[in-house]
Amino acid sequence: APQPETLITKLLPYQKQGLGWMLSNEHPKEPTIDEEVQFWIQKEDQSKKTRYYNTIARFATIARPNLNRGGILADDMGLGKTIQMIALIASKPAINLDSTYSKTTLIVTPLSVLDNWVDQINIHVKKGSLSYYVFHGINRNNDPEFLKDHDIIITTYAILAQSDIKERSGLLAIKWLRVILDEGHIICTKSSKQSIAACNLDAERRWILTGTPIMNELNDMYSLIKFLRFTPFDNFETWNTIFNNKTMKFKNNNNSRLNDLRNLMKTVCLRRTKDMKFNEHPIVCLPPINFYTHKIKFKTDEKKIYDKMESDTKEQFRSWKESRNGDLKNNYVTFLEMLLRLRQICNHTQLPCKRQINQINGIDNKEEIGNLNDFKISSKIEALVEFLNQNNDDDKSVVFSQWTSFLDLIEIAFKDANVKFVRFDGKMFRNQREEAVNNFNNDPEIKVLLISLKCGSLGLNLTAANQCFLMDPWWNPSIEDQAIDRIYRIGQTRPVSVFRIFIENTIEDRVFELQKKKRDLIFQAFEEQQSNE
Repeated sequence: APQPETLITKLLPYQKQGLGWMLSNEHPKEPTIDEEVQFWIQKEDQSKKTRYYNTIARFATIARPNLNRGGILADDMGLGKTIQMIALIASKPAINLDSTYSKTTLIVTPLSVLDNWVDQINIHVKKGSLSYYVFHGINRNNDPEFLKDHDIIITTYAILAQSDIKERSGLLAIKWLRVILDEGHIICTKSSKQSIAACNLDAERRWILTGTPIMNELNDMYSLIKFLRFTPFDNFETWNTIFNNKTMKFKNNNNSRLNDLRNLMKTVCLRRTKDMKFNEHPIVCLPPINFYTHKIKFKTDEKKIYDKMESDTKEQFRSWKESRNGDLKNNYVTFLEMLLRLRQICNHTQLPCKRQINQINGIDNKEEIGNLNDFKISSKIEALVEFLNQNNDDDKSVVFSQWTSFLDLIEIAFKDANVKFVRFDGKMFRNQREEAVNNFNNDPEIKVLLISLKCGSLGLNLTAANQCFLMDPWWNPSIEDQAIDRIYRIGQTRPVSVFRIFIENTIEDRVFELQKKKRDLIFQAFEEQQSNE
């Protein structure tokens, strides 16, 4: 596609390809007898009547199917999905196929990246060519006519989830030209308020931006397909009949339903990764990235606490199986909490409540964690501080953990070791988060950014850093990949090192095994598409 006139920044070749793909998807051709479109093709039945036949669902209908006008831009994190979508919006005039729809594009984003959209629009678009309004805060203007007068409305998933679906109030009251869900995997749970509200938005065109369209299981994709209204797969019964655990035999590459899934992904998604080539050239030139797994052992007192907790967990599990005839449903939440405690002990023995630790040590005491005056450095924090002490003067590091309580403990160790740092987590106000990132990026004295994994894995640009420390493995490897790509993305000029620190011979080993299985699922779903590009 040609460069939009109002876009200041020159698109890279693969980004122009992405823009062309999106423009084509917004204006699909009609299926005919000779040409299949979105798996629909026209066929004549025995009575010479024309029907529309779906080649994957394998059924026919007289009614003309509603074609999807959008898709999933599933490029690797850091390849510029935002600028490609801004280029789409800037590719005016966007002629409405239905005059009842407004001229306005709604962008729904996590709070942590809301300001990034504003910055990107201001940076990449000629001043005054696109009007936008941030629909956020207690004083936001709810007037539909006011909102429809802008080219772009930017809001958050939390604000969208407050919409009254029955009354179709707020954002649901407007017929949008297009809706864009940034980090769209957020709606992967179809029963969540965000997912329900997003699927109820009225829009002529619908887009999802995500580097991780499959987070945990194949059904994560269903919620995205439902939002896109990609018929007939937006019907859960149809989806589940075609794409279920029995039909999806990923070990068999000749499985017809597996090939159907790959063809669906290829049609609805455009997915480019950093290691791909475009016109025989690397899609993007980035410095090398190296991954290191640093295995450490517990200290004696830590191992005693962990072994006792693990033994109690195994014993409780056996007891439940025997008493419930193998049915753990009644104790499922409790069992997950026990696994959580094991994972927390791997980071620091003070993370589980102190009452539990005292019970393990034979102390009758109900004191909870909170008083950190008796803080002792853990094996993991000790290893982290040792790594940081070996850094060069220009090294900057981002330290990720899924528990803010663990970040609290790291803070204590950093202050003792005179490590200068800032922090970013979900408890902070929007302006505090922005200040923390700006200070980290621009202050040479600040060497470390402490950041919560789920909050900091979305949309941030942290290319000032050249080191990433993952302090605890997350069940979902896609979250970790997103975190790494806050650092390893367009704009990074230095080699990047990623360190995974974990305790050997513990539950963390099994989390790594689960991560591998989930990575295999994602690869299998996109294998055919990847091999063709």
